Amino acid sequence: MAMSRRTFINTCLGLGVIAVAGRQAARADVHRERWYLFGTLVDVTISGVSHSDARSMLAALSTELQRRNRDWHPWKPGVMRDINNAIASRAPIRVDRHMAHMLEHVRQLHQASDGLFNPAIGRVVAHWGFHGGTADGWHTPRRDVIDRLIASRPSPMDLQLSRGWLRSTNPDVQIDLGGYAKGYAIDLGRRLIAEQGVEHALINAGGDLVTLGSAPQGVPWNVAIRHPQRAGRIAWLTTVGGEAVFTSGSYERFRESGGRRYPHIIDPRSGEPVRGIASATVVHADPALADAAATALVVAGPGRWRDVADRLDVDLAMVVDDRGRVSLTPAMHDRVRLDG
Repeated sequence: MAMSRRTFINTCLGLGVIAVAGRQAARADVHRERWYLFGTLVDVTISGVSHSDARSMLAALSTELQRRNRDWHPWKPGVMRDINNAIASRAPIRVDRHMAHMLEHVRQLHQASDGLFNPAIGRVVAHWGFHGGTADGWHTPRRDVIDRLIASRPSPMDLQLSRGWLRSTNPDVQIDLGGYAKGYAIDLGRRLIAEQGVEHALINAGGDLVTLGSAPQGVPWNVAIRHPQRAGRIAWLTTVGGEAVFTSGSYERFRESGGRRYPHIIDPRSGEPVRGIASATVVHADPALADAAATALVVAGPGRWRDVADRLDVDLAMVVDDRGRVSLTPAMHDRVRLDG
């Protein structure tokens, strides 16, 4: 269930990259590697550097992303679990500069989204069964438990950062950066390879991606966006070098009970899985912002997503509601080719 949309986009992008590389069979400066990170396949394509330089760069990139994948996992052993345990016990904990920067950015995005992007509700997400485990025997959580957690209003604004130390005024805060960390990580990856002289690259994390420069032969990177409610794509998107494309959907991961489907994206206002929007695609220069904004637009729903996009300074967005109707920001009209 979790891989349906991402597998489709990953396949479309893979075929596109292979076709471009195939036309350049005589060139030795197009390099591609694939790893499994952040719960999905991560494909990296770089061009314009020698084979030996590419191997060194990709090895360094793999090491960096592996470390971030381990450190930022919300419930497995690692840095993030240590942070959440410290918050629960009301103890301060030292954090590195990346974590401090991430959490400060998260606070800003939370405020800008009017609270709709809220990665501090990890306890609520866990009660809905989205922190590992199988769907066998799953049932909806007790309403009184969810109501108590929502009443405590866990928020990134409860976090206090000072001189490398983090503490929280609310022990019910549990940080789950699932709608942000991947964007931040692939931005780190883009910066890492750019600093080493790479001018053209694509980092595709299961369909959420960031570009650098152009595809081989100087053509734009073209992204297929899957229809959230049936097989096949709903649109093609042409990207400009340096942009990130992130899609969040209520269909990506879900639980089912009593004939009803419960998506993994939780509305922080109610503690309930979202309704109204099936998917939201955001294009932005900042991958972490694009990641968070896509989630916030799904939470906002059909009546508020445009307002939230404006608040987050998102000009390029497309949403598909639960009825399959597509809405685009004016700037997105010029970048998307809808199918059908």
